[in-house]
Amino acid sequence: MATHPVNERSYLSIGEVLGLLLEDFPDVSISKIRFLESQGLIVPERTAAGYRKFYDEDVERLRFILGEQKDHFLPLRIIKDRLDTPPAGSIRPNKNERPQPRGLKNVGNAQEVVEQDTSEVFGDASNHDVAKHPAARVAKVTPPQTARKSARPALPDPSDAVGRPATYTRAELLQLSDLQEEVLAEL
Repeated sequence: MATHPVNERSYLSIGEVLGLLLEDFPDVSISKIRFLESQGLIVPERTAAGYRKFYDEDVERLRFILGEQKDHFLPLRIIKDRLDTPPAGSIRPNKNERPQPRGLKNVGNAQEVVEQDTSEVFGDASNHDVAKHPAARVAKVTPPQTARKSARPALPDPSDAVGRPATYTRAELLQLSDLQEEVLAEL
């Protein structure tokens, strides 16, 4: 049985695809590629023996899927929708041309609203960089201070030397030890 070198085949094995993707996506694994296949995001051809055959289009599709997950944190359902309905004028997603996430076209408007609200709250905010941050609009709330009795005994006085016996008055000794006066007298 003759085996052909990789260079003569027109397709790649799953291990070879993994080798190509690892540089850009170090967390990818063979099981991840199989999972993406089980979810219907990629559909590689199969050999007669059942091995997966990946072509350049499949590798680019994988790059797109992994890039969307890594760069935009998109769920697979959304990525699948984007793959099934590519943007008008393009046939397939390209490595260099990723669609802009849907919410980005309104970023300019949101920034204007934040600046307007900030100027209403802080007056002329041009002198205050902190005031421009959206978090500056959040009301500052501090939790109420509660007086809690400490269950621990008081710390020793710093003037007490280590290794030297502590000295207590009779009243202190009775209070700290919970001894009765009669028992203390016997000691």
